[in-house]
Amino acid sequence: MSSILIIGTFAIFVYVIILSAALDMNTTPGLTALANILPSLIVKILVPYLNSTKAKFGKRVLFISITTSIGMLIVALSSTVPLKLIGIALTSTASSGVGDMTFLQLAAQYRALAYYASGTGLAGVIGSSAWLILRKMGVVEGLLLSATFPTLQLITYFFMLPQAPSNDDTEDGTFNRLSIEEKKEVGKDLLRPYMLPLFTVYLFEYSINQGVAPALSYDNRTNRDTYPVYQLLYQIGVFLSRSSHLFNVGHLSRKQLALPSVIQGCIFLLLLIESVVKQVGYYVVCTIILIEGLMGGLSYVNVFHHTSTEYKNAAAHTREYAIGLVSLSDGVGIVLASLLSIGLGKLLT
Repeated sequence: MSSILIIGTFAIFVYVIILSAALDMNTTPGLTALANILPSLIVKILVPYLNSTKAKFGKRVLFISITTSIGMLIVALSSTVPLKLIGIALTSTASSGVGDMTFLQLAAQYRALAYYASGTGLAGVIGSSAWLILRKMGVVEGLLLSATFPTLQLITYFFMLPQAPSNDDTEDGTFNRLSIEEKKEVGKDLLRPYMLPLFTVYLFEYSINQGVAPALSYDNRTNRDTYPVYQLLYQIGVFLSRSSHLFNVGHLSRKQLALPSVIQGCIFLLLLIESVVKQVGYYVVCTIILIEGLMGGLSYVNVFHHTSTEYKNAAAHTREYAIGLVSLSDGVGIVLASLLSIGLGKLLT
Protein backbone atom coordinates (compact mmCIF):
# COMPACT_ATOMS: atom_id res chain seq x y z
CA MET A 1 0.00 0.00 0.00
CA SER A 2 2.24 2.79 -1.26
CA SER A 3 -0.42 5.43 -0.54
CA ILE A 4 -0.52 4.46 3.17
CA LEU A 5 3.28 4.65 3.26
CA ILE A 6 3.15 8.16 1.76
CA ILE A 7 0.46 9.23 4.24
CA GLY A 8 2.64 7.90 7.08
CA THR A 9 5.59 9.85 5.70
CA PHE A 10 3.78 13.18 5.81
CA ALA A 11 1.84 12.42 9.01
CA ILE A 12 4.76 13.40 11.26
CA PHE A 13 7.03 15.17 8.75
CA VAL A 14 6.45 18.64 10.23
CA TYR A 15 6.80 17.20 13.75
CA VAL A 16 10.32 16.02 12.84
CA ILE A 17 11.18 19.38 11.25
CA ILE A 18 10.23 21.19 14.47
CA LEU A 19 12.32 18.88 16.68
CA SER A 20 15.31 19.15 14.34
CA ALA A 21 15.02 22.95 14.24
CA ALA A 22 14.76 23.41 18.02
CA LEU A 23 18.16 25.03 18.54
CA ASP A 24 17.88 27.10 15.35
CA MET A 25 14.60 28.59 16.65
CA ASN A 26 16.38 29.67 19.86
CA THR A 27 14.23 27.39 22.01
CA THR A 28 15.51 24.53 24.13
CA PRO A 29 14.91 21.02 22.73
CA GLY A 30 13.09 19.98 25.91
CA LEU A 31 10.68 22.92 25.79
CA THR A 32 10.13 22.43 22.06
CA ALA A 33 9.39 18.73 22.54
CA LEU A 34 6.97 19.55 25.36
CA ALA A 35 5.06 22.07 23.22
CA ASN A 36 5.18 19.58 20.36
CA ILE A 37 3.72 16.62 22.24
CA LEU A 38 1.59 17.85 25.17
CA PRO A 39 -1.32 19.15 23.02
CA SER A 40 -1.33 15.95 20.96
CA LEU A 41 -1.37 13.87 24.14
CA ILE A 42 -4.39 15.78 25.43
CA VAL A 43 -6.14 15.13 22.10
CA LYS A 44 -5.35 11.41 22.27
CA ILE A 45 -6.72 11.23 25.81
CA LEU A 46 -9.95 13.09 25.03
CA VAL A 47 -10.84 11.85 21.54
CA PRO A 48 -11.85 8.29 22.50
CA TYR A 49 -14.43 9.74 24.90
CA LEU A 50 -15.86 12.49 22.67
CA ASN A 51 -18.35 12.33 19.84
CA SER A 52 -15.87 14.22 17.68
CA THR A 53 -14.55 10.82 16.57
CA LYS A 54 -17.65 10.55 14.39
CA ALA A 55 -16.08 12.97 11.95
CA LYS A 56 -15.36 11.24 8.67
CA PHE A 57 -11.77 10.57 7.64
CA GLY A 58 -11.90 13.06 4.76
CA LYS A 59 -12.98 15.92 7.00
CA ARG A 60 -10.33 15.03 9.54
CA VAL A 61 -7.58 14.95 6.90
CA LEU A 62 -8.70 18.38 5.66
CA PHE A 63 -8.59 19.78 9.21
CA ILE A 64 -5.18 18.20 9.86
CA SER A 65 -3.54 19.61 6.72
CA ILE A 66 -4.92 23.16 7.00
CA THR A 67 -4.28 23.51 10.73
CA THR A 68 -0.75 22.08 10.48
CA SER A 69 0.13 24.61 7.77
CA ILE A 70 -1.30 27.50 9.80
CA GLY A 71 0.68 26.39 12.85
CA MET A 72 3.91 26.26 10.84
CA LEU A 73 3.28 29.75 9.47
CA ILE A 74 2.94 31.04 13.04
CA VAL A 75 6.20 29.31 14.01
CA ALA A 76 8.04 30.73 11.00
CA LEU A 77 6.79 34.31 11.26
CA SER A 78 6.84 34.78 15.05
CA SER A 79 9.67 36.79 16.55
CA THR A 80 9.17 35.71 20.17
CA VAL A 81 9.55 32.29 21.78
CA PRO A 82 6.03 32.22 23.36
CA LEU A 83 4.40 32.80 19.96
CA LYS A 84 6.59 30.13 18.40
CA LEU A 85 5.50 27.69 21.11
CA ILE A 86 1.83 28.52 20.40
CA GLY A 87 2.43 27.73 16.73
CA ILE A 88 4.18 24.50 17.66
CA ALA A 89 1.27 23.53 19.93
CA LEU A 90 -1.27 24.20 17.16
CA THR A 91 0.77 22.16 14.70
CA SER A 92 1.07 19.34 17.23
CA THR A 93 -2.66 19.27 17.94
CA ALA A 94 -3.40 18.75 14.27
CA SER A 95 -0.55 16.50 13.11
CA SER A 96 0.67 14.48 16.08
CA GLY A 97 -2.69 14.42 17.88
CA VAL A 98 -5.66 14.16 15.53
CA GLY A 99 -3.39 13.19 12.64
CA ASP A 100 -1.46 10.30 14.16
CA MET A 101 -4.58 8.76 15.71
CA THR A 102 -6.57 9.18 12.48
CA PHE A 103 -3.89 7.69 10.25
CA LEU A 104 -3.20 4.77 12.59
CA GLN A 105 -6.91 3.92 12.48
CA LEU A 106 -6.93 4.35 8.71
CA ALA A 107 -3.92 2.06 8.31
CA ALA A 108 -5.59 -0.56 10.53
CA GLN A 109 -8.70 -0.36 8.35
CA TYR A 110 -6.57 -1.14 5.28
CA ARG A 111 -4.60 -3.82 7.18
CA ALA A 112 -1.48 -1.80 6.36
CA LEU A 113 0.06 -0.87 9.72
CA ALA A 114 3.51 -2.06 8.58
CA TYR A 115 3.38 0.41 5.68
CA TYR A 116 2.26 3.24 7.95
CA ALA A 117 5.04 2.46 10.44
CA SER A 118 7.60 2.45 7.63
CA GLY A 119 6.22 5.77 6.36
CA THR A 120 6.56 7.43 9.76
CA GLY A 121 10.12 6.15 9.95
CA LEU A 122 10.83 7.54 6.49
CA ALA A 123 9.37 10.87 7.64
CA GLY A 124 12.07 11.04 10.28
CA VAL A 125 14.87 10.49 7.77
CA ILE A 126 13.47 12.89 5.17
CA GLY A 127 12.45 15.51 7.74
CA SER A 128 15.77 15.62 9.58
CA SER A 129 17.71 15.51 6.28
CA ALA A 130 15.51 18.25 4.85
CA TRP A 131 16.21 20.51 7.79
CA LEU A 132 19.97 20.14 7.32
CA ILE A 133 19.38 21.59 3.83
CA LEU A 134 16.58 24.06 4.62
CA ARG A 135 18.46 25.70 7.50
CA LYS A 136 21.08 26.87 4.99
CA MET A 137 18.35 28.95 3.30
CA GLY A 138 17.64 30.63 6.62
CA VAL A 139 15.51 29.52 9.55
CA VAL A 140 12.43 31.56 8.59
CA GLU A 141 12.61 30.59 4.92
CA GLY A 142 13.07 26.91 5.80
CA LEU A 143 10.09 26.89 8.16
CA LEU A 144 7.91 28.73 5.63
CA LEU A 145 8.70 26.13 2.98
CA SER A 146 7.89 23.36 5.49
CA ALA A 147 4.39 24.83 5.87
CA THR A 148 3.56 23.70 2.33
CA PHE A 149 4.22 20.00 2.90
CA PRO A 150 0.88 19.11 4.58
CA THR A 151 -0.88 19.71 1.24
CA LEU A 152 0.73 16.47 0.04
CA GLN A 153 -1.40 14.61 2.60
CA LEU A 154 -4.53 15.99 0.97
CA ILE A 155 -3.39 14.96 -2.50
CA THR A 156 -2.49 11.44 -1.35
CA TYR A 157 -5.70 10.87 0.60
CA PHE A 158 -8.18 12.23 -1.93
CA PHE A 159 -6.49 11.21 -5.20
CA MET A 160 -4.19 8.22 -4.52
CA LEU A 161 -5.78 6.16 -1.75
CA PRO A 162 -7.89 3.27 -3.10
CA GLN A 163 -11.41 2.52 -1.90
CA ALA A 164 -11.38 1.25 1.68
CA PRO A 165 -12.55 -2.28 2.53
CA SER A 166 -16.26 -2.29 3.27
CA ASN A 167 -16.88 -1.77 6.97
CA ASP A 168 -19.93 -0.31 8.64
CA ASP A 169 -17.93 1.14 11.51
CA THR A 170 -15.01 2.79 9.80
CA GLU A 171 -16.41 6.13 8.78
CA ASP A 172 -18.23 6.67 12.04
CA GLY A 173 -15.25 5.62 14.16
CA THR A 174 -17.63 5.47 17.13
CA PHE A 175 -15.50 4.61 20.12
CA ASN A 176 -18.61 5.36 22.17
CA ARG A 177 -20.16 2.02 21.15
CA LEU A 178 -17.96 0.65 23.91
CA SER A 179 -19.20 1.12 27.45
CA ILE A 180 -16.92 2.60 30.10
CA GLU A 181 -16.47 -0.87 31.61
CA GLU A 182 -15.56 -2.34 28.22
CA LYS A 183 -13.01 0.43 27.69
CA LYS A 184 -11.50 -0.30 31.10
CA GLU A 185 -11.20 -3.99 30.23
CA VAL A 186 -9.47 -3.19 26.95
CA GLY A 187 -7.12 -0.85 28.81
CA LYS A 188 -6.24 -3.52 31.38
CA ASP A 189 -5.46 -6.00 28.61
CA LEU A 190 -3.18 -3.53 26.82
CA LEU A 191 -1.37 -1.85 29.72
CA ARG A 192 1.33 -4.32 30.70
CA PRO A 193 2.20 -6.13 27.44
CA TYR A 194 2.02 -3.17 25.04
CA MET A 195 1.61 0.26 26.61
CA LEU A 196 4.30 -0.04 29.29
CA PRO A 197 7.10 -1.17 26.91
CA LEU A 198 6.25 1.59 24.42
CA PHE A 199 6.07 4.18 27.20
CA THR A 200 9.51 3.30 28.61
CA VAL A 201 11.19 3.21 25.19
CA TYR A 202 9.93 6.71 24.39
CA LEU A 203 10.76 8.00 27.87
CA PHE A 204 14.40 6.97 27.48
CA GLU A 205 14.89 7.92 23.83
CA TYR A 206 13.36 11.39 24.10
CA SER A 207 15.33 12.02 27.29
CA ILE A 208 18.41 11.21 25.21
CA ASN A 209 17.39 13.24 22.17
CA GLN A 210 16.13 16.36 23.92
CA GLY A 211 18.10 16.34 27.19
CA VAL A 212 21.43 14.57 26.68
CA ALA A 213 22.24 14.88 22.96
CA PRO A 214 22.49 18.72 22.96
CA ALA A 215 25.35 18.38 25.48
CA LEU A 216 27.29 15.91 23.32
CA SER A 217 29.47 18.34 21.34
CA TYR A 218 33.08 17.53 20.41
CA ASP A 219 36.22 19.24 19.12
CA ASN A 220 35.33 22.17 16.86
CA ARG A 221 31.71 21.06 16.44
CA THR A 222 29.14 23.15 18.31
CA ASN A 223 25.88 21.68 19.54
CA ARG A 224 24.12 23.43 16.65
CA ASP A 225 26.35 21.42 14.30
CA THR A 226 26.08 18.06 16.03
CA TYR A 227 22.44 18.11 17.14
CA PRO A 228 20.85 17.94 13.63
CA VAL A 229 23.28 15.12 12.75
CA TYR A 230 22.26 13.16 15.86
CA GLN A 231 18.61 13.69 14.92
CA LEU A 232 19.27 12.37 11.41
CA LEU A 233 21.11 9.27 12.65
CA TYR A 234 18.37 8.58 15.18
CA GLN A 235 15.72 8.87 12.47
CA ILE A 236 17.66 6.56 10.14
CA GLY A 237 17.63 3.92 12.88
CA VAL A 238 13.91 4.44 13.45
CA PHE A 239 13.18 4.12 9.73
CA LEU A 240 15.17 0.90 9.33
CA SER A 241 13.50 -0.85 12.24
CA ARG A 242 9.98 0.46 11.53
CA SER A 243 10.35 -0.88 7.98
CA SER A 244 11.60 -4.28 9.12
CA HIS A 245 8.19 -6.00 9.01
CA LEU A 246 7.83 -5.15 5.31
CA PHE A 247 10.75 -7.53 4.75
CA ASN A 248 9.55 -10.07 7.32
CA VAL A 249 12.40 -9.40 9.74
CA GLY A 250 12.64 -7.77 13.16
CA HIS A 251 9.67 -9.61 14.66
CA LEU A 252 9.58 -9.76 18.47
CA SER A 253 7.38 -12.11 20.42
CA ARG A 254 4.93 -10.74 22.97
CA LYS A 255 7.36 -11.66 25.75
CA GLN A 256 10.27 -9.91 24.01
CA LEU A 257 8.58 -6.50 23.75
CA ALA A 258 10.33 -5.30 26.92
CA LEU A 259 13.80 -5.94 25.43
CA PRO A 260 14.12 -2.64 23.50
CA SER A 261 13.13 -0.77 26.69
CA VAL A 262 15.96 -2.38 28.65
CA ILE A 263 18.52 -1.63 25.93
CA GLN A 264 17.23 1.94 25.62
CA GLY A 265 17.63 2.47 29.36
CA CYS A 266 21.25 1.30 29.15
CA ILE A 267 21.91 3.67 26.22
CA PHE A 268 20.44 6.57 28.19
CA LEU A 269 22.75 5.91 31.16
CA LEU A 270 25.78 5.46 28.88
CA LEU A 271 25.20 8.72 27.00
CA LEU A 272 24.37 10.60 30.20
CA ILE A 273 27.77 9.61 31.60
CA GLU A 274 29.45 10.42 28.26
CA SER A 275 27.95 13.92 28.27
CA VAL A 276 29.99 14.58 31.43
CA VAL A 277 33.24 12.66 30.86
CA LYS A 278 33.50 12.96 27.02
CA GLN A 279 35.62 9.82 26.61
CA VAL A 280 34.24 7.67 23.77
CA GLY A 281 34.21 10.39 21.11
CA TYR A 282 31.92 11.78 18.44
CA TYR A 283 31.77 8.83 16.03
CA VAL A 284 31.08 6.27 18.76
CA VAL A 285 28.27 8.48 20.03
CA CYS A 286 26.87 8.66 16.50
CA THR A 287 26.82 4.85 16.35
CA ILE A 288 25.11 4.59 19.73
CA ILE A 289 22.43 7.09 18.67
CA LEU A 290 21.80 5.05 15.53
CA ILE A 291 21.23 1.99 17.75
CA GLU A 292 18.92 4.09 19.92
CA GLY A 293 16.79 4.79 16.85
CA LEU A 294 16.74 1.11 15.95
CA MET A 295 15.41 0.20 19.40
CA GLY A 296 12.71 2.87 19.30
CA GLY A 297 11.44 1.83 15.88
CA LEU A 298 11.60 -1.86 16.77
CA SER A 299 9.40 -1.30 19.80
CA TYR A 300 6.89 0.82 17.85
CA VAL A 301 6.36 -1.54 14.92
CA ASN A 302 6.12 -4.66 17.10
CA VAL A 303 3.77 -3.17 19.69
CA PHE A 304 1.30 -1.99 17.05
CA HIS A 305 1.69 -5.23 15.10
CA HIS A 306 0.74 -7.30 18.15
CA THR A 307 -2.11 -4.93 19.07
CA SER A 308 -3.55 -5.08 15.55
CA THR A 309 -3.17 -8.85 15.41
CA GLU A 310 -4.78 -9.38 18.81
CA TYR A 311 -7.81 -7.30 17.80
CA LYS A 312 -7.90 -8.44 14.18
CA ASN A 313 -11.25 -10.20 14.57
CA ALA A 314 -12.78 -7.62 16.91
CA ALA A 315 -15.36 -5.06 15.80
CA ALA A 316 -13.81 -2.09 14.00
CA HIS A 317 -14.67 0.36 16.77
CA THR A 318 -13.02 -1.92 19.37
CA ARG A 319 -9.88 -2.33 17.25
CA GLU A 320 -9.63 1.42 16.59
CA TYR A 321 -10.12 2.17 20.29
CA ALA A 322 -7.34 -0.29 21.21
CA ILE A 323 -4.91 1.23 18.70
CA GLY A 324 -5.78 4.75 19.82
CA LEU A 325 -5.26 3.80 23.45
CA VAL A 326 -1.85 2.23 22.82
CA SER A 327 -0.80 5.38 20.94
CA LEU A 328 -1.25 7.29 24.21
CA SER A 329 1.70 5.53 25.79
CA ASP A 330 4.37 7.04 23.55
CA GLY A 331 2.87 10.51 24.12
CA VAL A 332 2.99 10.12 27.89
CA GLY A 333 6.60 8.96 27.65
CA ILE A 334 7.56 11.94 25.50
CA VAL A 335 5.86 14.45 27.83
CA LEU A 336 7.69 13.09 30.88
CA ALA A 337 10.95 12.96 28.91
CA SER A 338 10.46 16.58 27.83
CA LEU A 339 10.05 17.70 31.44
CA LEU A 340 13.12 15.69 32.42
CA SER A 341 15.05 17.12 29.47
CA ILE A 342 14.43 20.71 30.56
CA GLY A 343 16.19 19.89 33.83
CA LEU A 344 18.92 17.87 32.12
CA GLY A 345 19.56 20.70 29.67
CA LYS A 346 20.21 23.15 32.51
CA LEU A 347 22.36 20.62 34.36
CA LEU A 348 24.54 19.49 31.46
CA THR A 349 25.11 22.76 29.58
